[in-house]
Amino acid sequence: MKLFLKIGRVERRQYMVSLSVLHSANIITHVTAGSVALILGLVALLTRKGGILHRKSGRLFLLFLSVVIATGLIGVFVFGRNTFLLVITLLSGYLGYSGYRVLQAKSNQFNGSDVVVALVVLCADFYFLYYFKSIGMIWSPVIIYSTTGYLLFIITYD
Repeated sequence: MKLFLKIGRVERRQYMVSLSVLHSANIITHVTAGSVALILGLVALLTRKGGILHRKSGRLFLLFLSVVIATGLIGVFVFGRNTFLLVITLLSGYLGYSGYRVLQAKSNQFNGSDVVVALVVLCADFYFLYYFKSIGMIWSPVIIYSTTGYLLFIITYD
C-alpha cells in the first residue's frame, strides 16, 4: 500500500498493467506446463517400466512439474492468489521430489536432505492450517482437511 502512496496516478496505472501482464504470463505458463506434465505422466504410466520412452517421459514430467510448482509458488507469494493452492503445490512438489529421490537412491531410506524437505513441507502445512483457522476458513473444511491430511500422511509414510 505504501508503494501506491508514493507514486502518481499514471505510474500506478502502468505498474498495475505490467503486474497484470506478468500475472497472465504466469498463469499461461502454469497451465501450459501442467497440461504437458499431465500428458507426459500418462505416457510414463502407459509405457514399459524402465524403457527409453518411460524414462524420457518421466524426466520431462519432472521438469514440467518443476515449472508448475515454481509458477504456483509465484502465484501465491507474488500475486497473492488463493493460499489453499499452496497446499496443492506443496503436495505436488513433495510427491515429485520423493519419487525422484527414491529412483536416484535406489532405496527408500531417509537422508539429511529428505528430513529437511519433509520438515519444511510439514511446517508450511501446519502454518497453512493455522492461517486458515485465523481467517475463518473460506473453503470447505472437508477439502482443506482431506488435502492437508493426505500431505501429512505421505510425509509420515516416507
